[in-house]
Amino acid sequence: MASISVRDTIWSLIATLAAPFGYDETWINNFEFKVGETAGSHIQFPVLAIIMYCAGIPLLQRFMQNRKDPPLKWILVVHNLFLSVMSAIVAFLIILELIHFRQSGYDYFRIFCLFNYHEQVGRLTLLYYINYLLKYYEFVDTIFLALKHKPIGFLHAYHHPATLVLTWGQIVDASGAQWFVILLNLFVHTVMYFYYGMAALKINIPWKRVVTVMQILQFVADLFACYYGWGLMRLRQQCFGTHRAGIVGLFILTSYLYLFIDFYDATYHQKPSVVKKTV
Repeated sequence: MASISVRDTIWSLIATLAAPFGYDETWINNFEFKVGETAGSHIQFPVLAIIMYCAGIPLLQRFMQNRKDPPLKWILVVHNLFLSVMSAIVAFLIILELIHFRQSGYDYFRIFCLFNYHEQVGRLTLLYYINYLLKYYEFVDTIFLALKHKPIGFLHAYHHPATLVLTWGQIVDASGAQWFVILLNLFVHTVMYFYYGMAALKINIPWKRVVTVMQILQFVADLFACYYGWGLMRLRQQCFGTHRAGIVGLFILTSYLYLFIDFYDATYHQKPSVVKKTV
């Protein structure tokens, strides 16, 4: 029961901090993601964000073409450490909610697969919503790359908009097992953004390959969980969700796995160039 008291204490503190902005504990405990009512919930928000991203980044690259890199060191440090800490906090709070469900009598299968819409209402959905909002902020990653004249590969350019679509779609359809994908992603982001923060400080941490391997293993686990959940939903109607969420989620996660494996191969298994002899 100790974890419940910790959980309640933390949420009471969050409610206290949110009170000046008009959000009390009742609002938190009854939070619902309603399309058209919740801020940023309408489909126009991710669509417009993606259009601005796809059009704005090339324009920014062209604007910076003949200009020097701006001094971004400490901005990058704060940006990356903020995302690392936020990822860790949201992941920790999701774990506390899962422990609460377990202590409330849910078995492991029900926790994994059978969260219906009403069981997700409140703190769990609020955490999904915070994770969704963070995906908008993570677009700043690409802005920094453009400002520093860094190459922006297809994987990076595709990953951010696709993740925004994925998080929006899953929270709209209230997929029962979405916590699994979100939790793994938050764990990887905690490590990844900490690594980037240290890199901005010129502190050498040999984690680059480890981070990439973690990302690949994350998507393997995601796909296994999602195929299992989607299969149960189709065959036995046991997992809560929609076919739309299942198809879109599996497509995006499969594309991530392919692209990250390709990135790993290109980055760490580069073949030595063949020297051609001219006659």
